[in-house]
Amino acid sequence: KMAEKSAGPVGGVAQPSASATTLPAESQPLPWSRSRLAAAPLQSSYSALLRKSPENHRGDDESSVATSPDDGSAGDQEVVEKVDDVLDPLQGGKVLGDRIHCAFERAMDCADEGSAKVAFGAALLPDLPGLVRDKGVKPDLAGIADAVWDRTAGAKLGGPFCVRDLFGGPRAAEWEFLLPQHDGLTPDALADAIQNAGAGSPWTPEYAEQVRARGFKPLRGYFEGIVDLVGQLPDKSWVVADYKTNRLDRYAPRFVDTAMADCHYLLQALLYAVAVNRWLERTKGWTYENNFCGVAYLFLRGLKAGSSQGVWFQKPPPALVRAVDALFTSAKERDV
Repeated sequence: KMAEKSAGPVGGVAQPSASATTLPAESQPLPWSRSRLAAAPLQSSYSALLRKSPENHRGDDESSVATSPDDGSAGDQEVVEKVDDVLDPLQGGKVLGDRIHCAFERAMDCADEGSAKVAFGAALLPDLPGLVRDKGVKPDLAGIADAVWDRTAGAKLGGPFCVRDLFGGPRAAEWEFLLPQHDGLTPDALADAIQNAGAGSPWTPEYAEQVRARGFKPLRGYFEGIVDLVGQLPDKSWVVADYKTNRLDRYAPRFVDTAMADCHYLLQALLYAVAVNRWLERTKGWTYENNFCGVAYLFLRGLKAGSSQGVWFQKPPPALVRAVDALFTSAKERDV
């Protein structure tokens, strides 16, 4: 049971922590201790990695993003569905994003969807009056909270499943992980791994060059992260979900794809898959190919219940996950 938050791993194993839900039994003990962690090098994170980059014009996790393609095709015959942005009456930015993330964390700790919706509203509603943009208007704040929950719970993930289906199995909200950083984690090494991801992947050679251009210094120590939600679907496969309150121009798939690359969420999604796979591969019978469903980014302003609108869902190629995983292994261990 994950009833207590942990400081994390030493020895290269991602350590689960967050909600008190039953998760798979581990096939081997974690090779870490708090005393060893205290003596470990300083930590860094995905956000810190982007901040240290010279090219950081879109590092804000909850910013507005222009998603019009630059190929002159914005005016083609694509059908554009009108989006009812339920968050529009509220101020955007980090404060709103943080409040919504906290509300989802409370909700996803609940046993069933009904109690989760109540917990979500109870956590979010007290903060909304101070976030109203136009003080001369009194929006239906309870209706906003209910709509955000309903649209998110009904958002389609991979295949026939949606977010609410995660209430039938084990899950962890705000799942923390630590991975060791060694000399292998550099922009060039990440770009080289992405370069070989293969055809049909959103991790394209063009995106590899975007990563190469980040120019952050080689990282050492421990790499920390927090995944909004990790859970098991009814078919027993596992999925990662991340909530985004970014305001996009449009929420059709190709515009969401543009935001994923421009904000470097593609890199974030890849690192999440590496961490979750490293944790779950310690369970009996686990294989990434058979047991990992994918990573979902839920752009809350564009979601529609029963639809994949506003949802980005992909499974990073297994070879790419293994290549990036190797970058979190010391040179000595890679030579073994």
